Amino acid sequence: MSISKSILQWAVVAALAATSINQASAADNLIQNGNAEAGLGGTSQPVAVPGWTNLTGGFTVIRYDAGGGYPNATDPGAPDRGLNYFSGGSSSAYSSAYQITDILAAASNVAFSASGYFGGFASQADNARLTISFLDASSLVLGTAVLGPATPGERANATSFIYKEVSGYTPVGTSQISFLLEMQRLEGTANDGYADSLVFSLAPVPEADTYAMLLAGLGVLGAVAQRRQGRRRTIS
Repeated sequence: MSISKSILQWAVVAALAATSINQASAADNLIQNGNAEAGLGGTSQPVAVPGWTNLTGGFTVIRYDAGGGYPNATDPGAPDRGLNYFSGGSSSAYSSAYQITDILAAASNVAFSASGYFGGFASQADNARLTISFLDASSLVLGTAVLGPATPGERANATSFIYKEVSGYTPVGTSQISFLLEMQRLEGTANDGYADSLVFSLAPVPEADTYAMLLAGLGVLGAVAQRRQGRRRTIS
């Protein structure tokens, strides 16, 4: 292996190593209680849902295997599911819950990724969706992203959860991010919009020393190349 290739590979490996460390520390889920596990799951009547506010309708958390036609732990869904999932409950055609989080100024205009599992009951069209809003310091909406819903066709008309994901960049000026989880009943008597394993994370911003290591390696590589060119001219 040539010296120039070795230097380049060292620079790239060093930069990627530093970036991977940043990713590990910055990959936290910004959605509080996104997996519905922070509280005790119920059956169909509303229970406390830690991390979420402004609950409307019958928004609640239900245990898997609660019976009554609700999802079982063996139904298609998140492979790492816990004991509970979010549900629209039984008392209202529309249910929702909300939360908001502040982010650092450095997280404005950086990549984000969001994912979750969204479901419903059998062939009914009841559904759930998560609306992510990017807000400035005055709480004005700069942009939105939506996860869900899962249609009966996507679920093969079975009681189940379907994985959804979305990614993009936070608008410039974003200082807050809000999450609105909504369930809509379109058929039947219960609001069978379901959701679980909701995740939202921001990509890491590489540290200055990461760039410095990469540039230093490339700089040395350039110097080696110049020396080689000089030697070739002398010999010729």
